[in-house]
Order: sequence, then structure tokens, then C-alpha cells
Amino acid sequence: MAGVGGERGRAVHHRGALVGRDIRVQRHRVLQRETCRVSRVSRPAHAKPCAARSGGLPRGALRGIPPADGAQGLEAAGGVGRECDAGGVPGVRARLARRVQLCQAGVRRPRHRLGERSHAVLSRERQARHRAAHRCQPPPAGRRGVVPVSDDGRGRAGPRRRRSRLRAPRARGPCAGRGALRRPAGRGPGAGTGARARGEDRSVTLVEPRPRAQAGTRDVANPRGEPAWTELWQCIRALLQGADPTDRVTSVQPLKAKVYRLEFDARAPWSSVVVKRVEPAVAQRTRLLAQRWLPALRMEHACPRLLGAAADRRGEVVWQIYQDLGDDTLAARPAPERVEAAAQQIAQIHRRAARHGVLPDVRRFGPGLGLEYFATNVRDAIAALDALQAAGIQPPTSHAGLPERLLARLRALLADAARRAAVFERAAGPDTLLHGDLWTINVFVTGTVARPELRLVDWDRVGVGPFSYDLSTFLFRFPAEQRPGILDCYRDAAARGGWELGSPEDLALLFDTAERARYANRVIWPAVALLSERAAWGFPELAEVERWFLALDGDAQRKTL
Repeated sequence: MAGVGGERGRAVHHRGALVGRDIRVQRHRVLQRETCRVSRVSRPAHAKPCAARSGGLPRGALRGIPPADGAQGLEAAGGVGRECDAGGVPGVRARLARRVQLCQAGVRRPRHRLGERSHAVLSRERQARHRAAHRCQPPPAGRRGVVPVSDDGRGRAGPRRRRSRLRAPRARGPCAGRGALRRPAGRGPGAGTGARARGEDRSVTLVEPRPRAQAGTRDVANPRGEPAWTELWQCIRALLQGADPTDRVTSVQPLKAKVYRLEFDARAPWSSVVVKRVEPAVAQRTRLLAQRWLPALRMEHACPRLLGAAADRRGEVVWQIYQDLGDDTLAARPAPERVEAAAQQIAQIHRRAARHGVLPDVRRFGPGLGLEYFATNVRDAIAALDALQAAGIQPPTSHAGLPERLLARLRALLADAARRAAVFERAAGPDTLLHGDLWTINVFVTGTVARPELRLVDWDRVGVGPFSYDLSTFLFRFPAEQRPGILDCYRDAAARGGWELGSPEDLALLFDTAERARYANRVIWPAVALLSERAAWGFPELAEVERWFLALDGDAQRKTL
């Protein structure tokens, strides 16, 4: 074999997986190199009932055996295990040639430990053939924690890849559920086991098993079936420095819709936190408020600290984790000194944000709450009620004539928009940063009597507009006889910053415009629900909005008298 001129430099193993010793015939010399690692044979050969070749190997036993690492590009030499006998190679002993033939044929000799891998081999791996060997293995008992899983959800290696590169090692912890192995949506049904598109990223995704209650304990995880609770649990685990939230959370207390208080045991850094589920757009606004807008005004203390956020994989909801300020709101304890301090701090926020360079950034993400908010809501409410009448949806007898009365009221407001616009031009002042929902339940007054600090929660409707939008919301939460004193506190705090408010008449019309704009907005959604799904709560909700309008009319009439 080596003596033929055209056959020089060709591998003895003829593209077979030469294992144990790498033998190459080159320029009439035999080069031998010891290798300490044995390549894996993908398919054991099966004997065929045909004439045996020299050395006793069955014909065709070496077909399909891949070459060893480093043997690519070597031409066929017709050597050991093929048409020529290894004994014909000069200087090769018969025992060594026999071992080369056995390794190429996939025959394992326990005596010499040929064909054995240097690392641990999974059970049933040889029998798996073209299937994933990991799928055959039952999960070990007692596995807990995050399980790294390949994104394609398969365990079989690609072409010419070693089994050691299949996937990241599994962490210890409870066994992940069936949903832990997730396949990307783009996989075709005919891709086959282990198949992967060219260029597909083989990254590792961390899939958290759903928290389970331990035996004999109360399950505090997701008491109301909230979405993305697993992602929230992962974020809380990171805040707890890797500790299991199920072991640290002692109670989940609902505060209102989509808002919960989580209480921890003594080992946690906080006694409690507040988690809130919001839409992604709202989460972006409130994050920018806490991290960019309020710090630019040197008023970062005006909102609770944002500890973390967790979004679901579809991007539909976001959970935000806030510092818990407790239950001592201004609505719970409306002491006069606390109300006065709150009015002064609200004026300070409005004064600092007026004409500030942060307002264009707020306008990018927040709504405008000025005169355009009034006109837009009134027009949209009129359009919704007109569509309700055109669809022939009649109210029950208890609410007879309700849509017609609301339409007449809204059309009168739209006709009065020009007079209100003139007052806005004269007395609204510059646009400023607005909370957007300044109810007393969202106001906390902390600190000392000498140096009180204002904390506002629920900044979901943060936007830009005249100060009267926030101040009217705050004033209408108090009895009518207390409002003049609260307004004087606000006026004095604004005057200390060089900001003069308008006359009481102009301010009253500004407050009335803001309140009626909010009422018009509340007309839209019941009407839309009646049009789309015939919601049973639609007409009762419209009747409630009409009562708000009537109460506001009574306040305006008493002021004129």
C-alpha cells in the first residue's frame, strides 16, 4: 500500500475513525502518534453474511464511520480495514493492526478499554442512535431551582458535533415541569428530532418552575391566578439575593385591583413590598418618572422607590415592585397640618416643572391634560352615544332617556369650549408636570412637622398640562367649606416661587373644565362596552356619571349665589 507512488501521503485508515493510534504512511515511513482520547463511533457496524476480509472483519463493516478529528482532507489509502491488510504496512506489528481494525469497526474490547470515552456516558446513549439520549432519562428526584434548557428543546447533537457540547449543565433543584422545554414557534413540523435551521442560535433560556407550596404550609404564590406571576417570582428572587421567595413571603395581601402587598419574614431586606401589574406603556412612563424626570427636578422623593420590574414573555403585562409606604395616606388621616403640607409640596412640584427642559420628554410618553383633553373627550363621548343610538340599543326602563340627556349635556359643553379656551389663555399659566390622578388615597406625607416630605403613588397617568388639572382633583376630594383654605396654601407656596395665580372666578372655571373633561371620559367606555358586547354594567355606569354631572352643577350654582 505504502509502496505505490500515487498512494503516498494517504491515511492508512481510509477516512475511518482511527482510534488509539493514528497511523499515517508518508514517504515510506510509518509515523505513530499516541492519542489519549478515543473518538465516539456514531453507529456500530453490523455483520453481514458475506465473506470475511483479512483479519476476520465482515465486509462493509466500516462503511459510514466518520473520520477522527484532524483526519479531514486525507485521501484514501486503501489501508487497514479496507481492501488491503494492515499487515502489509512496513513496520506495523500484527497486534497493532488488529487493534486498529477493531476500533474502526466499532468493536469494543474491554481488555484494552478501546472505544471508551474519557467522560461519563449517559445510559442508553448508544441505543439512542439518532434520537435524543436525554429524553430517555427520568429526571432525578429532588431537583430544584432554575433549569437551563436549550432553546430548540432537543438533546441530539448536530452533524459532526460531540455529545459534550449538547447543552448547559442542569442546576440542582426541583424538577421543571413539562413547560420547561420550550420550542421556538418557527420550528417546522418536519424538522425532525434534533434538526436545526442553518444559523439558528443555540442559546440557553432560564425557565423557572412554578413555585409550589410545601407540604403542611399555606400557598402564598399567585392566590388570584395573576398572569406573569412566575416572572414576578424570579424578580423577587433576585431582590432576595437568590433566596426562594416561597420561603420568605409570609402573606400576599390584595390592596386593590392588580395591586398586592407582599410581606416577608425577618430574613428579607424589607418587611414588605408593593407589587403592581400595569401595561407596558404605563410601566415605561412610571420608570422614566422615577429614574429621570423627578430626579431632574430634584424631587426624586416624590414617588416611592422602584425596586424592580418583571415582564411576561409575550410583553403584555409588567409587574413593578415598589417600596411599601404603608397605609397612612392623606385620606386615612386628613389632619389639617398634613393637608397644608401636601398642598405646599404639590405647588413646589408644579413650580419647579413649569417651563423645565424635562417637559418635552414627558410629552413623548404621557398624555396632554390641557384644553385639548377637554375638547377631545367631549367629542369622543358624543360620538359614542350617537353610535349607541344608531345601533338601536335602548336602556332599561329604570334608565329611560339617559343617552339623550347625556348627549344634550355634552353638546352644550362643546358649544361652550370657546369661552373656556379664553379663560385658559388668560389664567391657566405654563404647562407643568402633572400626576394625573391626585386623589388623597395616593398622597403620603412623611418626614417631620418642620420638614415634611410628600410621597405620591400611582403615577400611571403622569402627563403635561396646566396646574389646574391636578389641583382640581385634589380640591374636590374635600368638603366645599375646606377648599378655600387649601387653595390659599397652594397659592402662597406658588407665590414664593414667583408664580401668581388667577382670580377666583377664573380658577373656578379652570377647575370645572378639568372635572367635566374627566366626566366626559367616563362616558366613553360604558358606551363602547354596550356597543361591543352589550355589557350589563353599561347603563348603570352611565347613570352614575350623570349623577356626577348633577352634583357638579349644584356646586357651581351655590358659588354663583
